[in-house]
Amino acid sequence: MNKICQISTVLPPAKDGVGAAVMKIHSLLIKNGFDSIILTSTDQEKKTGILNKIVDWNLFEVYREIKELKKFGFSRIVFHYPSPRIKNKHSIIFLSFLLFINKISLIIYLHEYAFYSFKGKLKIFFLILFAGKIITTDELNLLRLKKLFLIKDRVFKLPTGSNFIIDNFECEIKFNEVLNICFWGYIMKGKGIRDYIFLADNFENEKVKFFFIGDTPENPTEEDQHLKNQILDSKKITYLGFLQDKNLIEELCKMHIIILPFEDGLSERRGSFMLAMQLGRIVITTIPKFEIEGLVNNLNVLFFNNPVELNQILNSLLKNPELLKTISINAKNWYNSYHSEENFMHNLYKLLF
Repeated sequence: MNKICQISTVLPPAKDGVGAAVMKIHSLLIKNGFDSIILTSTDQEKKTGILNKIVDWNLFEVYREIKELKKFGFSRIVFHYPSPRIKNKHSIIFLSFLLFINKISLIIYLHEYAFYSFKGKLKIFFLILFAGKIITTDELNLLRLKKLFLIKDRVFKLPTGSNFIIDNFECEIKFNEVLNICFWGYIMKGKGIRDYIFLADNFENEKVKFFFIGDTPENPTEEDQHLKNQILDSKKITYLGFLQDKNLIEELCKMHIIILPFEDGLSERRGSFMLAMQLGRIVITTIPKFEIEGLVNNLNVLFFNNPVELNQILNSLLKNPELLKTISINAKNWYNSYHSEENFMHNLYKLLF
């Protein structure tokens, strides 16, 4: 049996999208007959298949645990980056080198690269330089990484899709006299949250209700906290807080429209978008910088350029319930065609083995 170990500093219920993706991959690996474990921090929730071993996340502590795992036949080690507790652990950037000289191959699942500062990119470069493979999550990160001559032939793209495995869950969209509109995701810079607040506070229609699902990340900035206070101060937005697992799915299934005004445009690494499409919600979002295969405006998604256009799209949808139904069906079909569990596992297997 193929044995796979993933490494992440935190896991759910911690508020971290990468940790959620790691747990989803772990669940899929087990479901498909692999021997899968996750190496994580000592204070994370203890479950079957979770090794709570790491305290400080320094280079030699992580290296020692990986060497032990190799003795037990774990042939694929997948290190996920970024992860909250290694942000200031500078020694960890030499992990792939230390493993390389000891003839242990490391796969790095790099969830973000393009938007880091020069210093951040330099740190990542040393981390990935001696990795056997680097997997990233969208076209922008892929293209930027491919420009690095020494690693360009070892870089591959595999979006993680939604971070949720949804089996036999009834979530058919039901239209009535009131449309429920929601933003869901982390409260942080770049998510376009001010545009959503402005829309909700100024949209005059009794047939619409606005909701917000989410919270600040584990270590919020002052700006993150200020954005949260603006949401809480809005008289038009019902704040539902940070939800996970069944509670999150149940609340999203009550929504008709999900608005995601990403300031840098939609991309395949956006887990909030992926889950909304998986559930067949109508998604209104910003135009991606790179074409995403199968996505067609007004067919399975709705794109907007600015807050005025967003307002206009919402008003037109209220007059066209048939379009809502069509987009809902097409959104779910798109997700199942391009990001189903079967597709993901097929592509992951090709990259790992």
